[in-house]
Amino acid sequence: MAIARNFYRYRYDYRSEWLRFIATVSAPGDAQGLPERVVQAVASVLEARGGWLLVPDDDRFSPGAT
Repeated sequence: MAIARNFYRYRYDYRSEWLRFIATVSAPGDAQGLPERVVQAVASVLEARGGWLLVPDDDRFSPGAT
């Protein structure tokens, strides 16, 4: 792993991002519900300011969380 971190042009630690995602989604005692935490976790990984979680509802999608 030391070689990959020092010699490859694109150095991105997917493990640290995955651990951060899991920590955000599974945060105990958080006032937000699970759908909101999922939106927050994905937005954090993508460095976005926000997002939507669309939930299937019969033949269309409806907003589940923002």
